[in-house]
Amino acid sequence: MVRLGVGGTGWLRFGLLAMAAACTISSPSLEGRACPCADGFRCVDGVCIALSDGASFADGAVDGLPDDSAEDSPSNTDARTLDVAPDEARIDMTVPDVAMPDRAMPDRAVDMAPACATRESICTDEMDDDCDGNTDCEDPDCRCSAGAIAVHDALLPPAPAVGPSLRLNVPAPATRYVNTSTDSMSRSLRRGDGTFTGPLASGPPARLSTGAWGAVWFNAVSVMADAPGFVKMWRSGSAEPDEPILNFSGAVNADSSITPVGSSRELLLTTNRVTPLILDLLGTFTTSGGLGLRMLATPNRFETRGGSRPPLRTSTRVSLGSAVGSAVVFTATSVDSLGRGFLRFQPCSGPEPEQISHINYDGSRASNLVVAPIAGGLCAFTAGLSQTHIVVDTVAELSSSIRTRYQPVRVSRLVDTRSSQRDRETAWTGLVGANQELNVDVSSIPEIPSNIDSVVVRVTVVFPPEEVSPRSGEAYVYACGSSPGFPDLAFPGSGTTHASLALSGLSPDGRLCFYSTVRAHLVLSLVGAWVDG
Repeated sequence: MVRLGVGGTGWLRFGLLAMAAACTISSPSLEGRACPCADGFRCVDGVCIALSDGASFADGAVDGLPDDSAEDSPSNTDARTLDVAPDEARIDMTVPDVAMPDRAMPDRAVDMAPACATRESICTDEMDDDCDGNTDCEDPDCRCSAGAIAVHDALLPPAPAVGPSLRLNVPAPATRYVNTSTDSMSRSLRRGDGTFTGPLASGPPARLSTGAWGAVWFNAVSVMADAPGFVKMWRSGSAEPDEPILNFSGAVNADSSITPVGSSRELLLTTNRVTPLILDLLGTFTTSGGLGLRMLATPNRFETRGGSRPPLRTSTRVSLGSAVGSAVVFTATSVDSLGRGFLRFQPCSGPEPEQISHINYDGSRASNLVVAPIAGGLCAFTAGLSQTHIVVDTVAELSSSIRTRYQPVRVSRLVDTRSSQRDRETAWTGLVGANQELNVDVSSIPEIPSNIDSVVVRVTVVFPPEEVSPRSGEAYVYACGSSPGFPDLAFPGSGTTHASLALSGLSPDGRLCFYSTVRAHLVLSLVGAWVDG
């Protein structure tokens, strides 16, 4: 309601429909003149009121009563008024109660309200996802407490040993074993149609001939795939595994893998997309000779951040801390790269390796688990089109004097938070919150080898399709109760699936913990174990 003061204590109210016209109060000489009124006047409660400039009022638009009589008059039925007093100049900005036209309006409140989930799907976001008044661990759906969420032992699949325990041989230098784009580098690979050159494609598995090895450590590289996908590799004569050795989604993706071979000396490969494939040989496992592995008591980090990026086509010596022996295992990460390129790691002395790669980068973060010989020290070599910062986290050393042996197992997917069946039985439902620790009792896995010193697992971070803007982050795998140390997987803010091998010790009671720094699905698969010799 707008009030225009015009003097005295009396007020006259004018309805909204009169606001478009210029309004005046009748002359004092007309005060109290009885109706009927002459032309140019209007009768309001028995009093003639003058209209100016030809203005007219709609019926019921004006009360025409002063404040001191408003409560007593039966005609004071409309509070939507314009009050005018002679000597005051003030405006009351009260919003009038105006009836709106009778037309349908969109229900914006309903559209904007978040939908309630059927269960508390995220147990670390401080949100009441299912609108039951309980958040996070207070909700019965989470069934969790502070600290790690334990995966129920009854759900862990068996992980029987595959063949005898083995020792690792690390060639110096590493060699390129397969390149499907080059005829001379593809002789050991036969596709279902009998060809061996050209991109790997879906269909019957390709057959890869190997040496007399119990297992093999490859670095697999996908180059310019036609769409996001994966590559699987397994020993001939065994069932196809659920777990891939490589997930790809960008121009170039790399991931290392350890695969049992067996007496057939043949591996099978398949993909769900079309992709050129490169396999670089990092190590072979045999029953005799070779090296044993020991986890470092304190992992060592070397990085070039804080200085300038190493120049292209030059070697950078890597500090290994306390690591000694013939070779080391480390997680290598490319950070803040300026474009596309690749990294390889090699002994600082001896011949330069072929054009192999351990990490391929294209402007975003990339990481990989690497084994490399260290005769004369370890050097990183940057190649390709663009420079990058290098991070090397050394976690284990290898030596002929170390007694441990590698035991391949049937690859077992221990945790997969995408699985609705597992979700109903474990302490977790759906996506895992950022930094939420998951806990697996490795010692309770059926048929798991005894005397485990450390395990080799594959950790995978999967963003759901509705996550239109995945964020970059890291995943950590470590012995429960210990410090997470350095990340085992660093992934960019693009793509939907990121994975890497990881090497970790176990807690004294045989438990393994892992988490991601961003909200996502997590998958953890057991690949093998280093056992006491």
